[in-house]
Amino acid sequence: MKKMFFALIFCVNITAFSLFAFEAEDLTKYPSAVPANSFAVNIGIGLNYPKDGNLIVPPLSASVDYNLPIGGLPFFLGGIVGFYSSGEDNSLLGAKYEYTYSNLDLGFRIGYHFNWDVDGLDTYAVGTFGYQAEWLEWKSGGLSGDDSDGSLLFGAAVGARWFFTPVIGVFMELGYSALSFASTGLSIHF
Repeated sequence: MKKMFFALIFCVNITAFSLFAFEAEDLTKYPSAVPANSFAVNIGIGLNYPKDGNLIVPPLSASVDYNLPIGGLPFFLGGIVGFYSSGEDNSLLGAKYEYTYSNLDLGFRIGYHFNWDVDGLDTYAVGTFGYQAEWLEWKSGGLSGDDSDGSLLFGAAVGARWFFTPVIGVFMELGYSALSFASTGLSIHF
């Protein structure tokens, strides 16, 4: 408990020092890595997945963001698509059953860039709104069937992109955007 307390104090101090170094005009500028009226594409893999069973296809996602100043502030608008599948083959009370669960997310993203004046670095917060389609295929004792369902998709995440060339970089997002609570991958800027 004592270690956790000191870790929390350390994080609060780092955040406070960062805020004192932050200038108000930085809130109105895009980071140099992703200027206004440009695109960024993220292609990634989720580091976890929220359903049971054996992983068949890991959480894969692709997003496209367009940097569009709104009211002079560094916003971006975009879309995201994500897919994953899991399943299981098992026996229960002598009966064999198998199922495959799949999920497809389609969403709209709106986000805000934070400018820390670090070359190649883009940090942002993003909200996701869309539709989540789910379907289940099963077989048991000579019978089979499928079921599908859908729901609204809501998510929020913080992310960072590091461009090691003017066009190619890597990204990481923490929070729920599409199918995963943490994702990482390749980022392309044009």
